[in-house]
Amino acid sequence: MASLYVTDCEGPITLDDNAFELCAHFIPDGAGFFTKISEYDDYLADVEKRPGYKAGDTLRLILPFLIAFGADNKTVEEYSEKHVVLVPGADKTLRFVSENMHARIVSTSYEPYIKALCRKTGFPFDNTYCTKLDLDKEIKEIEEIKEIEEIKEIEEIKEEIDALKGPIADILKDLDNIFFKRLPEMKMGIVFQHVDPVGGKKKADALMDSLEKTGIPGEQTIYVGDSITDVQAFKAVKDAGGLAVSFNGNRYAIEAADIALISENTDVLTYVADSFLEGGKEEVFKLLHAWDMNIIEAVEIPRAAIVEQRNMKELIKESEAMRRKIRGMAGALG
Repeated sequence: MASLYVTDCEGPITLDDNAFELCAHFIPDGAGFFTKISEYDDYLADVEKRPGYKAGDTLRLILPFLIAFGADNKTVEEYSEKHVVLVPGADKTLRFVSENMHARIVSTSYEPYIKALCRKTGFPFDNTYCTKLDLDKEIKEIEEIKEIEEIKEIEEIKEEIDALKGPIADILKDLDNIFFKRLPEMKMGIVFQHVDPVGGKKKADALMDSLEKTGIPGEQTIYVGDSITDVQAFKAVKDAGGLAVSFNGNRYAIEAADIALISENTDVLTYVADSFLEGGKEEVFKLLHAWDMNIIEAVEIPRAAIVEQRNMKELIKESEAMRRKIRGMAGALG
């Protein structure tokens, strides 16, 4: 029976966090700026659970700042093309699942980055879901900003955000005022209307769309993710009878997944996919119950476990440590 393999990009396939890296490249002190906005995103999506807000909307919130500091289609595409770094083994894993299963990539990442990934790996772009982005169109629609006043105001707002100290919960009113009142009232705020990041429910919708288009039953489906943006897709695949796989996931991913894989190399993902092809979810569970640490010689002792209440804290600790080890700052983000 045919199977469907759906995977997030950043984490399970690449070591990058493209939005973080774009901010660090284009915006002065952009790394710290993006980190703060990412924490704000996690708070709104997971703690407050604000209606209408979805995990991954960070990619919408940062756009006025990227535009103000000189990003456009050409520069974003050029930067993305040069900065796609694969997790070791990811090209082989993509090739294996593409040859043996229906394969889809579902990513919050901006479209230029996913196109660059597809060119690098040969994965068909038509089999991806990602955040559509046309900065040139946005810049044209807000051409008045070239008068410079609004760009200066955006730069001042960025400095205000940088100056905010303390836990996100303590500076929430200030951030809410900036992102949901001041920016939407500016010409630059028009980008909020046009860009809709593929995160949270959008990823679950993409998963369901893939099931519908391929005609594959839910129980023959794997979804691989690693962060808060994958939680709703994890729930959707589990509800459909499929397998939710955290690969070097953070606590959000581990808490929502069926199984946790922790490794510097994606060979363990290939092995699990192969096991799934043999006998579905139950075959994978059998494999993990009898996991032999030496079973994959190419991988340096991967950790593979069924997520249960008794081992959840341990898996979160180990998985988040691996994220930080192989992805650096990108691994610390939600």
